[in-house]
Amino acid sequence: MSHRQDDIDLISQELIDLGRHLFRAVTRRDIPAIPGEEHEGHRQRNGQWRVLAILHHGESQTMNDLASRMDVSPPTVTGIIRGLVERGLVERNHDPTDWRVVRVTLTEAGRVAFAEHKRDRREMMMRVLAELDDDAIRRLADAIPAFRALEHVLDPAGRREGEPAVARHA
Repeated sequence: MSHRQDDIDLISQELIDLGRHLFRAVTRRDIPAIPGEEHEGHRQRNGQWRVLAILHHGESQTMNDLASRMDVSPPTVTGIIRGLVERGLVERNHDPTDWRVVRVTLTEAGRVAFAEHKRDRREMMMRVLAELDDDAIRRLADAIPAFRALEHVLDPAGRREGEPAVARHA
């Protein structure tokens, strides 16, 4: 194997492991209760925030579109939506052109809850980053273009979680 191939092999495994661990650490530390939530598990709560993110960035979605975008089964989405409807964060309505299709839309309360969630996540990440020394902060800042390039290779359409399938604004 060439030196470059050795580096690629090492980096690929490190990124997979690091990505999984960082995602878990951030979501464990940062997934607050959905407004009105009582005793739902971490996984259900994460799914609810993902639905709110998808709806926040676009127009209404069908249940099948949500299931597809989240890579879960339609019954899973149905359970998530049921909890969000009960809390007044989303609405379910029949499509005006096809009554068989159910569309899900974010309510104003859902928009407020999602905006607060985004603010809380950013504040949490800022607190975590503040614990690092200046050199680590600089190295992370220097690595962002490489992570953006990797993101583009992994998702050429350039969609982030919740964004609609249109070009991302710069």
